[in-house]
Amino acid sequence: MYEITGSITHIMEMQTFPSGFAKREFVIETNDKYPQQIKFECVKQDCALLDSRQLGEEVRVEFSIRGNAYQGRFYVNLQAHKLEPTNPFQG
Repeated sequence: MYEITGSITHIMEMQTFPSGFAKREFVIETNDKYPQQIKFECVKQDCALLDSRQLGEEVRVEFSIRGNAYQGRFYVNLQAHKLEPTNPFQG
């Protein structure tokens, strides 16, 4: 499991598929010397992690790295499992 902190810059709409699979993506911008915008995805029941989050909110994301191959191409997804504010007492 990995973790990173940053501010939420984008929260995308929920995507559902005929198989019943659902996912929702979001982007955070890190606070590094050279800030990075990093896209994560929440799948299935973890989509609810984004329900109470807002753009601009500073969060800590716990995630795993998921990789797969399809038709000779390789893909990497950052799958969020926990999402919490870095300062839970901030208004």
